[in-house]
Amino acid sequence: MRARIGFFWVGLAFTGACGGSTLGSGLDTEVHETGGDSGVLPRAGSGGQATTREPPGVAGEGEAGAHSEPGGAPGAGGASVGGASVAPPVFAGFGGMIAAGGGGPAAAGSAAFSGMPIPRSVPVPPPGPVSLDECTFAVSCGVGSFCSCSYSCAGDSPAASCGERPEGGVDGAWSCELLAAGRNELYFVGGVDMGTACQIVAALAGGEPEYAGPESCTPGEREASATGCHYADVCMRPIELGDGTMATLGRTRSIGCSEDLCLVDNVAYHADEVDVEARCEALLPYAEQAPEPMFAEPPECATTITEDAPFACQTHRLCSKMAEVGPSVSIENQEIVYAACESDGAGGSRCACSRDDDALRFDAPWPTNDTAACEVARTACEGGFEFTGEVECRQRYVTVDFEFCETLADCTRRGTLADAEVAAVGLVQASCRHDGDAYACQCVSGNQVERIRVEQLAGFDGCVQAADACRGAVELRYFGDFGSISAPAP
Repeated sequence: MRARIGFFWVGLAFTGACGGSTLGSGLDTEVHETGGDSGVLPRAGSGGQATTREPPGVAGEGEAGAHSEPGGAPGAGGASVGGASVAPPVFAGFGGMIAAGGGGPAAAGSAAFSGMPIPRSVPVPPPGPVSLDECTFAVSCGVGSFCSCSYSCAGDSPAASCGERPEGGVDGAWSCELLAAGRNELYFVGGVDMGTACQIVAALAGGEPEYAGPESCTPGEREASATGCHYADVCMRPIELGDGTMATLGRTRSIGCSEDLCLVDNVAYHADEVDVEARCEALLPYAEQAPEPMFAEPPECATTITEDAPFACQTHRLCSKMAEVGPSVSIENQEIVYAACESDGAGGSRCACSRDDDALRFDAPWPTNDTAACEVARTACEGGFEFTGEVECRQRYVTVDFEFCETLADCTRRGTLADAEVAAVGLVQASCRHDGDAYACQCVSGNQVERIRVEQLAGFDGCVQAADACRGAVELRYFGDFGSISAPAP
């Protein structure tokens, strides 16, 4: 069991098209029409206004007003409970910007131009491996020093680049970078030419390769002082390629310590009784052979308020458990539950929460007057939310040409949280390519991905049918616009 101390941030941008049409399936749709073998390596196997109310469980809560059942399908990003879909209020002067490089939402106080809305979100789990079976691979290499490559797929297109070995790498190995949804990782590849190395790394977006032997590590950087230490070793493992030839694939194994905490890759350790400058050396055996900790229960938890404003809040609750794994050495397991809410301008709120490998974006009937809204929102990711209704979807757009087809649908599902009715908000994206007989589609909802074939003629009607099939094929995840609680752009 590995301690988790951080979260990946997944940001994907979708753009709607202009124009309107009504589909035969009864879904409201915007449409835009335009004219005109992968080398995968072997891998292991209707609507009244909602009455204003306070968040449930808040002192001074009054009697909740009744609200009507929704009538129409939700608009882009999901309608607020009660069926009213309204523009967000405009706020300035408080923070909550998404940290570009990962981690949690930034602390309050980020500057904002007057009159500009401030985006808020929670981190969402990254997608799983990409299916490369129906993707086209292409590689381009310069004169001896650099290669770039990618898999062109109906949806995601993972890419990689490779270059000469940097200082601190392994002799005879190329230094390569993988760029895929939720991933930006560095690898070393040896025993093959640079173009093949690029393909090996790009193919990692589809899953781990078949390893043909144990990992072997070469000592690298060694730094130690009275205030901290850092070790960086390169660890390589043999892999067998599809044609039977062998190569080696490696990574950087990192150990770093400060006076307060140590990290072995992404696992948190404590070695407080060991001198700071000697801690990296003391933790080296744990990097070579990861222990199996038994964590103490219950965890210790504390809530940090990262934004507290009249119309918005953001918080995260950190829960920590410790396990002793050796003399004066302990592993710390950390879990963070994020929550964010923002008033929608009509008496309700847009909220989201996330933890570990799950997230939930929902519209609530109470306003966001203080952090009490976020405290309630957090419980949705701690077992307090329950679905009560059926899924309702509305197309946000359909884009189609002679070969490609892409659709995006906004979906909602009613549920309860703290004895109040809320509406979970999710997206389903279909990215399809017509091959003459059928559409080959990648269906995505949150971090869930499925690939299907739909026998339909190329064109608008066929694309719509393929989109309907996608909604039935992929498990709907209610992440909203990838954790964003801000109203979508018009």
